[in-house]
Amino acid sequence: MDKRQIWNRRILVALLVSAAVVYLAGIFFWGISMDPSCYDTNYADKFISPGSKHWFGTDFVGRDMFYRCIKGLSNSLIVGILASVVSSVIALAAGIASAVLGGRWTDV
Repeated sequence: MDKRQIWNRRILVALLVSAAVVYLAGIFFWGISMDPSCYDTNYADKFISPGSKHWFGTDFVGRDMFYRCIKGLSNSLIVGILASVVSSVIALAAGIASAVLGGRWTDV
């Protein structure tokens, strides 16, 4: 591979990662700022097929499935971010304890 192909591949990877981050950030902020009435129960709209008003249709109690998917993905992102923060704090505490206390922690 020559240098031009390597740079083109790096640029492509950077663009794909940037697009994924922007997409997930948009879903995250859209989900946490969404009005609960968008995905709330509405018995008058039961079992509506997908269309322009309800992109994914509605379920057996009239909840819009598209907005429920957006809200669910946003909640999943929140749980994932919190889990990574908690595990990072635990790993940092274990690393500091290992560095300060020495052999008692590293030999476990």
